[in-house]
Amino acid sequence: MTPALLLSLVTIATPMAGAATPCSTTVPVLPAERDAETHLRQARHFEKKGWLEDAVREVAMARSTESGSRDPEVFALAARLARSRDDIVGARCMAEATLALQRSGRATEAARALLTELDRSFGYLTIDTSGDAATASLRVQPPKLFATAALKSYADRQVQALRSSQVLPIEVALPAGAYVVNGESITVLPGRHQDLTLHPRRTRPGWASPIARVAVGATLRGDQPHTPPPLGGSVDLTTTWPVVRGRTGALHAGARAGATRRTTLASGTEVPAGGDLGLQLAGSWVSTIGVELRADASVGWASLSGVGVSCPLDGSACTAEASPSPPADRLVVRTGGLQVRGGVGAELRRFGDLDWLGIGAAVAYVHTRGQLAPSGVGGAPLPEVAWTVRGLAPMVTVSVRR
Repeated sequence: MTPALLLSLVTIATPMAGAATPCSTTVPVLPAERDAETHLRQARHFEKKGWLEDAVREVAMARSTESGSRDPEVFALAARLARSRDDIVGARCMAEATLALQRSGRATEAARALLTELDRSFGYLTIDTSGDAATASLRVQPPKLFATAALKSYADRQVQALRSSQVLPIEVALPAGAYVVNGESITVLPGRHQDLTLHPRRTRPGWASPIARVAVGATLRGDQPHTPPPLGGSVDLTTTWPVVRGRTGALHAGARAGATRRTTLASGTEVPAGGDLGLQLAGSWVSTIGVELRADASVGWASLSGVGVSCPLDGSACTAEASPSPPADRLVVRTGGLQVRGGVGAELRRFGDLDWLGIGAAVAYVHTRGQLAPSGVGGAPLPEVAWTVRGLAPMVTVSVRR
């Protein structure tokens, strides 16, 4: 026997070094402990018993052998087991690998039937991000209607499983239909492979995606019993985080702080600056043209300036209302109270690539209520009396988001 002939025989008898086992990244293989036929026989036995995990382990070892890597029976059984375990991506890959062997027989026909069934009901979605996130929790909103109850049950299980942290990119199989994945809409088509690239903001947890907003404007107050300043400049700052994110909308919660500048009444009385601090809840909706509509509500504590009291010159108790007699000094005080705000606004969020920037306008109704303490003003006796101040605050807003 010549050296060349001997080398040829060795090459035929030895598997190619580094040859990849089909679908090994999707359906892992395990080192064989026995020959392929024994592993295959054990796998079939475990499948009949309902011991799917054991059956999967045996067929994974059969695939790692030289003969098993060319046996359609091994691949067809692996495809069937993957389907039984909700691994649709793995089942499809194994069915295709069975057909790629180009062998006739029942196993090949069963694999072809399984592939047809899967491509009729499922689409295949590869989810990734344009950011640098290696993992992400995927919040999937499935369609409301499915072709069968089994497909709905499968989709519900996938939605639950994908909520845990997933390594990106990830390929998932979903029943055909319209889905929302982390706020991004996509229609999954049967038998099609599609890509969904999420914006980096969509792959971050809510606490890592704050929105900071500055609002500059004025607070307008009409003629009221406690004579607050009719007009006062104001600056508001809010920081909120998404707690619920949907297809085009979100619910945010966070904190707000506001300040009103000092002013002078018509009488020449100086009114010191005031401010407020509280919690805010806001809902937003973004249109297809990049306009974000927002409604918010907040509650907090306010230090309000400009609450008027009348202190009679005869030394009697001060009152909250101005009185023509006896003659009285009209005092303006700053006091604390509960402030409730409700507002609406709109911002444009389409400035080329600057999707983190928003510019718009808003208006809020402000209702502040408190009590003047009996200790009085400037040492004068004062009965405990409730006061209420209402105002309307138009503002220009600028927001940034991470």
